[in-house]
Amino acid sequence: MRHRHGLATGALALFFLMALPPAAAASSAELRERAEAHCSGTAGRIDNERSRELFLEAAVTGDPRSRFRVAILQTLGACGFDADLPAARRAAPAALAEVEAIKDKTPEDQYLIGASYAFGVGRPEQPAAALPWFQRGAAGGNQWSMFNLGWMYHSGTGVPGDPEVGIDWYEKAARLGNLRAVERVGDAYLGALRGRRRDTDKALEYFRLAAAGNAAGAMTRLGEMHSRGDGVPRNMRTAVEWYRKAAAGGQGLAMYHLAHLHFEGRGVPRDPAAGVQWMESSAGEGFIYALLYMARQSENGLTMDGERLIEPDLERAIYWYQQAAAQGDTEAKGWLAFQKLNRE
Repeated sequence: MRHRHGLATGALALFFLMALPPAAAASSAELRERAEAHCSGTAGRIDNERSRELFLEAAVTGDPRSRFRVAILQTLGACGFDADLPAARRAAPAALAEVEAIKDKTPEDQYLIGASYAFGVGRPEQPAAALPWFQRGAAGGNQWSMFNLGWMYHSGTGVPGDPEVGIDWYEKAARLGNLRAVERVGDAYLGALRGRRRDTDKALEYFRLAAAGNAAGAMTRLGEMHSRGDGVPRNMRTAVEWYRKAAAGGQGLAMYHLAHLHFEGRGVPRDPAAGVQWMESSAGEGFIYALLYMARQSENGLTMDGERLIEPDLERAIYWYQQAAAQGDTEAKGWLAFQKLNRE
């Protein structure tokens, strides 16, 4: 009897659910806002995979802001997107034209136009022209405008370099909950970025805050600090734990560290084969030193502990050198030029 009553109740509930109007689909602006929160960590946690899903869902609606934001992320290889310059170049010009045609521009629009100049998305790269757009976006509270002003002033890109002003801007973005900016402030207190007096206690505070929100760069820094005993007792086991967490988040530098730890047997059992796997993973993430390592070893071959780990493979070496050259590495460019001369 109780069982039959339950079925009747469930059927009645289903009837009412079917009678309700369908929930309104999220607008492109809502989707993009949620995507940005997952990208920056203002949602409390960085989630690159979810960020990418939401950005693509917003772009499918045809919204120009969403389409152009995806092109920016494909250019930078950020927020879950792999670097894909051909796709970005195809999509960016039309989307940018629509964004620029918007009459009453929001701080988000000002950021998007600034990014088009700063990173050469949909137009030639002109960092100096990005400055006024980022300034307007930041004045309106846009976190990415603040973050990019931090980058411009700290690096001297498009403006006279002023590291202290750069860190000020990173701090403003960090106060909005941008965990990627929190990482940068931590770097400044660690001494990896100029602009603040070195203070390992403050660096740890910022890195722990960012790491709690799944910021892989901060996890890598915590691994490095424990590996060196910098501001904390030296503890290789803890360092490896942080490196593994960062590697799970796609951090190429953490993978590079894990490769060398496996080569050397520090904090983990010596395992050169695992070291090569970590090095190749790091190169796959585009980390320049891993790319060069894989290129050199693919050219000459690698043997450790009497075991052949990498066979000489010129075509594979060319591939890795090309990836490094695409990042502007002069050694890779010179090697490729020499190979071209020899083939001609």
